[in-house]
Amino acid sequence: FFLGLIFSIPVVNKNFVLLLRYPLWIWGKLKSLFERHLSFFPLFILILLFNSFSLLINIFSGFGLILPFLFSLWTGMNVGIIGYYEGKAKALIAMCLSPHAFFELPAVWISLALGMKIGFSLKQGLENTIEIFYQSLNVYFHLIIPLLIVAAIVEAALISFSIKNLQHSRSFPDKPFDTQQYNHNDQ
Repeated sequence: FFLGLIFSIPVVNKNFVLLLRYPLWIWGKLKSLFERHLSFFPLFILILLFNSFSLLINIFSGFGLILPFLFSLWTGMNVGIIGYYEGKAKALIAMCLSPHAFFELPAVWISLALGMKIGFSLKQGLENTIEIFYQSLNVYFHLIIPLLIVAAIVEAALISFSIKNLQHSRSFPDKPFDTQQYNHNDQ
């Protein structure tokens, strides 16, 4: 995952279109949803469904042996590409340190570890793999989903709060970078 984050920087800087296409397409779709000014609950549901599905795929990827390792790299790279594309290193760091990331990233890592465990268990036979898969689903429903619920609540609340503040804020001048004229008569 962290290797993917690191790789995202040269991918964006060198404009590797093939690797940029998917994460920037997803980011574009998300931004268009944000522009609709969805309220908290639809945002929460959207975030929860997207993340739940993605992390369930991480678990199932274990049946593809090396897929969890590739998905780990891919996930880190996609997160990194979006962050670095939007605001370089500062945005990338901010994304990883945002409040919802403290719940979402461990859920991602656990789902990938479960997929890796399933992949390793394939050497021991199908019966053992099926047992580990069922245990993984148990972890998914009892640990990963609760983490994703908390993460989606925090993320949806932050987005809703940001949208409301940007819509109703009059504290910013229309042209914030223009110099303010000082009038001596205003004293």
